[in-house]
Amino acid sequence: MVSRKKSFLEGVFVDLLGTPVTMITGIIITPVYFKYINSNQYGIWTSALDYITLLTLMNAGINIQIIQNLSSFKKNKSEVNLSSILLYQILIILIGTLLSIIGLYYFPVFNQINESENSSLLIIISLNLILITGSLNGWFNSVIQGQNRVGLSNLINYLSKLSYQLFPVLLMVYGFKLLSFSTAYFFTNILILITYLCILRKFILEIFKKFTINFESLKKNFFFSFKMFIGGISYYILNFTDTLIIANYLSPHYVTIYVLTI
Repeated sequence: MVSRKKSFLEGVFVDLLGTPVTMITGIIITPVYFKYINSNQYGIWTSALDYITLLTLMNAGINIQIIQNLSSFKKNKSEVNLSSILLYQILIILIGTLLSIIGLYYFPVFNQINESENSSLLIIISLNLILITGSLNGWFNSVIQGQNRVGLSNLINYLSKLSYQLFPVLLMVYGFKLLSFSTAYFFTNILILITYLCILRKFILEIFKKFTINFESLKKNFFFSFKMFIGGISYYILNFTDTLIIANYLSPHYVTIYVLTI
């Protein structure tokens, strides 16, 4: 396992390089989007992404539990806890997916998608797949952090952000329009997921070999995550509901103006 000092320095180096690169890329690439889509379509996508991000609040505390368990010296107990956390994560994904489907079908803003019915359905399906793959990637990323590989964890995060920014433009050129964002996010998440599976294949096999269901551990996972959920709910409401409110009570066009000016 990498030393804490080396891991910290690697993480700082990646942050110092990755933060300005993603910020500058975002500033340059955003105007390019509007050559292929209008402000209304961009507002719909931003609102949909914020809604999906809001649902990830249910993952609160899972990453901390993973890191704590991997740092534990009690190996057998740690393996039982990790099995419970994995099972809890799967349950959260199922609940989140259900809430996502309900919201994407019934929020008025998402009925304004100016695409064919097939494209509209594809966008909703891809958004749910983004939620599922994103949650799994978050789980695996926490494992890498728990193994003290902070630099690698941060590098994967920044590369995924760059892909989220650049990949949609390529798809827009080929006429994907609004679907380009959700498609780009989904395929990026799949590539990241495959990367995690390759990096952590031995660890994953060990988890599944020794997978056990411990209801006491599962209950502890729930109560710990619930406390983190309560602690983080104000942040998520403040940061990820504003676009939904604007989109539903005004229009997605105003969401675009809002996100580009704050």
